Amino acid sequence: MNLRGGCEMMEVKSRVGRLIAVVALVPFAVFWVMGVTRGTWASHTYNATHPYAITFKGGTTLYFAKWPGWFLEHALWIFFGLLFAIFVCEWMARRQGWP
Repeated sequence: MNLRGGCEMMEVKSRVGRLIAVVALVPFAVFWVMGVTRGTWASHTYNATHPYAITFKGGTTLYFAKWPGWFLEHALWIFFGLLFAIFVCEWMARRQGWP
């Protein structure tokens, strides 16, 4: 066991793992941008076009359109699921000697 190459152990080496890593960056980046700008495009009151309520830290409740609201609430789970898929792909690639 070579501990000097510790960073090398965290490198994504397989092609499938790299592809999933790039795919995982997309929902994370969209989630981050949506989170930073949520106050500018979300409604503070419920209406027909903004039925999706999300309560944030400090007790602030904002109402979103259906799909952006769902994505904002579930994007981190999607991201963590893709990270888990990267680890599984890397583990399988290293066990079977894939490129």
